[in-house]
Amino acid sequence: MRLPDVANMLRQTYWADGRTELTIARSMEHSICFGAFEKSTGRQIGFARAVTDYATVWYLCDVTVDRDFRGRGVGRAIMDAVGGCAELVGLDGILTTTYARGFYLPYGFQNGKSIFMEKKGLAQFF
Repeated sequence: MRLPDVANMLRQTYWADGRTELTIARSMEHSICFGAFEKSTGRQIGFARAVTDYATVWYLCDVTVDRDFRGRGVGRAIMDAVGGCAELVGLDGILTTTYARGFYLPYGFQNGKSIFMEKKGLAQFF
């Protein structure tokens, strides 16, 4: 994975545009990462990561394609790689999305009632 390229792609998103490269690097270290690369330059043009306990569940996040390469099947190629990842086979996958539900349906994700709660920035528990 190429951190500068991943950081650039995440700056193009509504959910991660404020993340620092240090935060992105730490998140990548603790995830299974997937990438797509331009053959002629080696530039990374797509990214996704899965956070997992390797036993029961994995969380798909940060799926993004560089804006110059969107609409060319890069996102589908990344999702095919995720689907073929041996470490995730047999585990339950989850994700959250605001605008891309239709994109994930062909990969077995289903619309459902939200059961998630969130707590931002855990500085201290109570």
